[in-house]
Amino acid sequence: MYRLAVNVGAGGLRIYSDEAYKIDTKLELDMLLPQSDSVKCLAQVVWVKELPPGSPAQYDIGLKFLQVPKAAQSVLEQVLARDDVRPDD
Repeated sequence: MYRLAVNVGAGGLRIYSDEAYKIDTKLELDMLLPQSDSVKCLAQVVWVKELPPGSPAQYDIGLKFLQVPKAAQSVLEQVLARDDVRPDD
């Protein structure tokens, strides 16, 4: 199953997926962060958009973090604060 994080923030993330999820679905995530351990958390689907043919996946999905362990939140915040992991504007 294909899933790719497109945008990650302190409150949630946006992913591309070939699997459609219903709004309010809860997902257990294991995110692999650059130069860090994986971060496990619980997220909820808040929006789903079908992507056109030729896109990287079938669906564009917005997730809201529900539970992020304190240690994992700290790692996530440190990674998000680094300039070398931000996309070019």
